[in-house]
Amino acid sequence: MYYGLSMYVGSLSGDLFINFTLVILVEIPAYTISAFASNKFGRKLILIISFIAGGVACITAGFLNEEYHNIILTLSIIGKFGITASFGAIYVYSGEIFPTEYRTTGVGVCSMHGRIGGILAPFIANLAQIYKPLPSLIFGVLSFIAGLLLFLLPETKGESLPQTIEDSEQIGKNQSLWTFCMGCSDRKR
Repeated sequence: MYYGLSMYVGSLSGDLFINFTLVILVEIPAYTISAFASNKFGRKLILIISFIAGGVACITAGFLNEEYHNIILTLSIIGKFGITASFGAIYVYSGEIFPTEYRTTGVGVCSMHGRIGGILAPFIANLAQIYKPLPSLIFGVLSFIAGLLLFLLPETKGESLPQTIEDSEQIGKNQSLWTFCMGCSDRKR
């Protein structure tokens, strides 16, 4: 979605250069807010919000008629903001889940699988030639699903970095499915 939205914005109505500039400029506040919010509220909450918000924005943009090109562009920028915020937080989160002995391998494997999406992104963006909103819908649905799947993972804020596989398995054992962030709950660790 990160790479795909950058490519897809070229097929939107309006000035190509302005559209592309706006999509690129939104990365600055997205990365900044993601970094501060992840430290304050936890990685899981930020990832869930950014994936779902970005997904909903892209899905909504996909259902609008072309006559609403400014709204479609705005929703695409919101989608890019969401996926950029998650892109910044996901590396921290994935590094905190894997134990020390497998951390570099684990983060590398996650990054490699993420690059598969980067490989597919231009092809998905080109689907706009068949049906203009299709790329936005695909990116939005995948982002929304990713946000929902994050509910199954533990929050890592406030947890010690796992040293062994056993330590890694213990992360989140005392958390419920709906635990979003350590700072939002009243329980003490």
